[in-house]
Amino acid sequence: MRGQVKKVLFLVVVWVVVAVKARALPGFRVEKVGDLVPFVSSIAVDSKGQVYYATTSGKIIRGAQTVATVDTDAMGNSGLIGMALESDDSAVVHYTTLNQTADVIARIDLGTGQETVIHEFVCDIEVPSRGSNPEHHGGNPIVAPDGSIFVAIGDYGSFAIAAKPEWNAGKVFRIRPDGSVEQFARGFRNPFDMAWDAANERLFIPDNGDANDDEINIIQAGAFCGWPFTMGNGPDVDGAVKPVYVWPSIVAPTGVVAPANRLMKGGYLIATFVGKTIFFVKDDSTPVSLIDAPVGSIVDVAETPDGRILFTTGLALYELVMPKPGDCNGDGLVNAQDLDALDREPAGKTTDARNWGCDANADGFINADDRISLLHVIAGRVRAVR
Repeated sequence: MRGQVKKVLFLVVVWVVVAVKARALPGFRVEKVGDLVPFVSSIAVDSKGQVYYATTSGKIIRGAQTVATVDTDAMGNSGLIGMALESDDSAVVHYTTLNQTADVIARIDLGTGQETVIHEFVCDIEVPSRGSNPEHHGGNPIVAPDGSIFVAIGDYGSFAIAAKPEWNAGKVFRIRPDGSVEQFARGFRNPFDMAWDAANERLFIPDNGDANDDEINIIQAGAFCGWPFTMGNGPDVDGAVKPVYVWPSIVAPTGVVAPANRLMKGGYLIATFVGKTIFFVKDDSTPVSLIDAPVGSIVDVAETPDGRILFTTGLALYELVMPKPGDCNGDGLVNAQDLDALDREPAGKTTDARNWGCDANADGFINADDRISLLHVIAGRVRAVR
């Protein structure tokens, strides 16, 4: 995230769903779940649907209960800046030590609160006690299916060291289950989150640019992403992997999740701090903004076991409610008016975020079968009313 995170007043978690004034793509809507103890840097959901929050001040919170605290110093892009669940019983966290002398990856027992340090990445390899700038330390770790932990660390605002293999800044690391640490990729400015594509052994990772060059990278082990010599639509640099997408204006990508629900499976959701929206994208396609009127700067996004999409502004928790199957005109209802909207859709068209509601039978295509499914739904409701 860009700039200094402002400290805010204490807010109590309130588990009440209320409507908020935020426009979205047809069929989508935003609901506020509740206020949070600020400032929340990360959210995660376990297999039972329990939501966990990490605060920059060092707390891990479940509901309204603090289950663990790490010793950190919250300032700028430092503090407890990321969290991922390994299981319902343990979390992996990324935080900076006091004075930002190291980026720490640790395991937290969610029952006892006990911390076990997995690895410390020294910020200044020349004078370890000197520490670093509090900016550009990255964010969420992720846990791959084989138990590997991936973590991205930003360049600390120091530019050149992002390209130098011997420094930890500006790198993505893979920590294997046996504890061994590999430098997976280098040449990043400040990547906040990522998703691992295990089937293709590749990483989906947005990066925050220096100006109008926020980007999405899809990379494999050994990749050099160019920073500080190039970024976004900058000039080609020998050996550098070009991004698959560059936003035309500053959005500041933050949280990332690869959803498993029927509409979004195979794609990625990207939260944005400056853009104040959530984008949906598949591989190297153009990202689609799902929220047209912002509720605030979005820090992280997560999926629940039943496919609901939650996101946080750091101060509150929201749900991005998705279109109902058959709601082709996006008015929140499924009725005869959706038949007219469906008839205007090109036959055989694959679905995307703009027309998910038209996919009445949820097969990923829009065709005559959806009209049959929609007619069954409408007819059933008419009979029930009579």
